[in-house]
Amino acid sequence: MATINLGSIKFNWRGAYNNSTAYAVDDVVSSGGSSYICILASTGNAVTNTTYWNVMSQGGTDVGTTLTTQGDILYRDGSGLQRLAAGTNGQVLQTGGSGANPSWTAVSSDWVKLGSTTLGSDTAQIDFDNLFNYSTYKSYVIQFAGYSSVNGGWINGRPIDSAGNIINSNLYTILNRAVVNSGGSGDSSTSDWNGDRWYMVQCSNDATKPSTGQLYIQNPDSTSQWKAVTNLTNGWDGTTQIMVGAGGHWWGSTGTMRGFRIYTHGGNLKSGFRAELYGIK
Repeated sequence: MATINLGSIKFNWRGAYNNSTAYAVDDVVSSGGSSYICILASTGNAVTNTTYWNVMSQGGTDVGTTLTTQGDILYRDGSGLQRLAAGTNGQVLQTGGSGANPSWTAVSSDWVKLGSTTLGSDTAQIDFDNLFNYSTYKSYVIQFAGYSSVNGGWINGRPIDSAGNIINSNLYTILNRAVVNSGGSGDSSTSDWNGDRWYMVQCSNDATKPSTGQLYIQNPDSTSQWKAVTNLTNGWDGTTQIMVGAGGHWWGSTGTMRGFRIYTHGGNLKSGFRAELYGIK
């Protein structure tokens, strides 16, 4: 009976490619992380020669060895997969657009919180001191909300000078308010010329009726201008009427203002009173 040569009936694994080895059809070798199958018997023809070899499986980046540390991110650059190590605390991932690699960058904002506090107990005052960053911000906003131990008392402000002194003289206030009570609505005003405080808003001792406000401070480091503060407020006098107000305050000095005090006259800011300082570019 005639003998019929069926050739290989399965792939024949030959290990790593060797230039001096004779290879037959269906021999399989490895080279450079990939595997190749012989399609034409030969000796000395590299696996890149497509006359004799076809790619059987293509090697690639080993993700398990590329990503080595918790927080790593896998991305592709111009040549293949790459590792982006974790950034520092608070950074965000930023794209450079098409054709560029991603990177970590610090958050940049034109409105940045510089300080905040929420009182855990009744306290006489809140000081935002030495928090102004003159090289970055020329404008600042203080937001506050809460109530006091004085029924119908005032939430007041005072500047803090460059030496840390609380200023209680040469202060000017004009505050115009729209008010409403059981008898109707109207207007009122509060003013003080060369006084000892800045009047900002009346407040109650009722936790259900908090006073709120925003203070705008411009150029506190100026040595050629009086310091100006503008405020918008909303309050309850504790008994008969509610009010919204807008006012202006000046410190009659060209000295540097390094901070600001919020306090009540004759009482305490109650627990839960909140204040925040923001710098604006």
